[in-house]
Amino acid sequence: MKKPFAACLIITISLAGCGADKKTTSSPSPSPSVPQSPPPPPPAYTVQQIKTGLIKAKEIKSDVKEIGVALDPFKEQQVALCSLSGLKLPGSPDILTRQFVNPDKGSGQVQYIQLIARFKDAESATKAFSSIQEKVEKCPPKKHIPAKKYKEKYSLLPHDDTWTSSSNTIHGWRHISGTEKQTLPPSSTKFNVYHLAYDYVINGNLIIHSVYAARRPAKESGSDIEKKAGELLEKQLQKIG
Repeated sequence: MKKPFAACLIITISLAGCGADKKTTSSPSPSPSVPQSPPPPPPAYTVQQIKTGLIKAKEIKSDVKEIGVALDPFKEQQVALCSLSGLKLPGSPDILTRQFVNPDKGSGQVQYIQLIARFKDAESATKAFSSIQEKVEKCPPKKHIPAKKYKEKYSLLPHDDTWTSSSNTIHGWRHISGTEKQTLPPSSTKFNVYHLAYDYVINGNLIIHSVYAARRPAKESGSDIEKKAGELLEKQLQKIG
């Protein structure tokens, strides 16, 4: 006597019943890939764009005027770093420097200095910006600067410096900022603390560097100086595009 059920069970136990069809499943077909648009090329700023896009004296403060560049290291066409040390940019860029001051000698005193470096291409600018970042990150958080005499009957008073830095992006520009406080001996002047806000930005073939500086009595904060520097930087970047 034939036993079909038992035979069926011996052949396979994976089937629901004798003679059942074995079902197969297939993976869904992958969605066709959407071609990605290439990223836009980095901007290449022209001399004319730079000339027409520079911030003006009256946009800094109503009583500010432009003077000949006198502050080290800008007068050597170098980027300023902590304790006003300098860095010569690699890549042989075209460099423009500007300095602005107002007549106030007290807590209302303002100094604003710019360096604009235009490179032949974005790659050269990026390499130069990397050298700035490397130097900024090596700045010590505290440093004592001894007194120094210069030939032009000018003496640098001793001072103690503190330094902090950070980085972010503003309107598409890579941004490095440095904040420095230089404290002179209290006997030298009532307004013996200089607050300096350093900014370095890059976009395409252009690096813009600025220092905004003002002084205060030792017990006063310099937060308004940092805020003003940030406002000027944003205004400059919006103007130059």
